[in-house]
Amino acid sequence: ARLEAAGILAVAIRPPTVPPGTARLRLALSCVHGEADIDRLLEVLA
Repeated sequence: ARLEAAGILAVAIRPPTVPPGTARLRLALSCVHGEADIDRLLEVLA
């Protein structure tokens, strides 16, 4: 919810794609993302 509120798209990856009892977040960066975008992502994740 925090990532979505910050305007960051992160897709939840759940079983059966990952082992049972685990989950992951999928983030996609591209060349249009600048250093400020990455800094903001790190701030939101912290």
